[in-house]
Amino acid sequence: MRKNAEFDLKKFQSEVFQEFETLKMIKAVALINAEKNYKVKNIKEKIEKPKLKEGLVINFLLKIIASVGKPAEQKFIEDDGFIKNEQKAKEIVENTNIKRVLCRKLKKEITPNLFIEAKMVKIVRILTDSLLENVTAEEFLIEKDAQLFSQMAFLIYNKGISNFCEQRNV
Repeated sequence: MRKNAEFDLKKFQSEVFQEFETLKMIKAVALINAEKNYKVKNIKEKIEKPKLKEGLVINFLLKIIASVGKPAEQKFIEDDGFIKNEQKAKEIVENTNIKRVLCRKLKKEITPNLFIEAKMVKIVRILTDSLLENVTAEEFLIEKDAQLFSQMAFLIYNKGISNFCEQRNV
């Protein structure tokens, strides 16, 4: 972890976004590999479930990646650090106080008419800005770990803003 004086938020946000893109692709490959029947229709249905509707190019790429990506997917997802970060990410984003802070900003800035990429960037920016404020980071002992933040962003993105910020939870 870097000292606060040396910490570059923009660089960290870029690292989180790159990790988020990797995680999104690995999760999509995992869904495809879980599917026994690799027909395009079935792949598209699997991709749409986690809201990964990037189009025909992604469908084609995922079909190719699925055929060679299983060993990489297993190495990535079954890594102890990945599993611990995934659990920690769930704990952090489901914390009522953190969720309240995030949802206030997410509801304000993320509109239904935003492009998918813009939503992803805004989620990462809001997440890092909100949770790396000195008070929040210290209060909840949140590490400046790009993989951890990418997993939090993925959980929020995958759930959808309206589902993540349901009134009974926030």
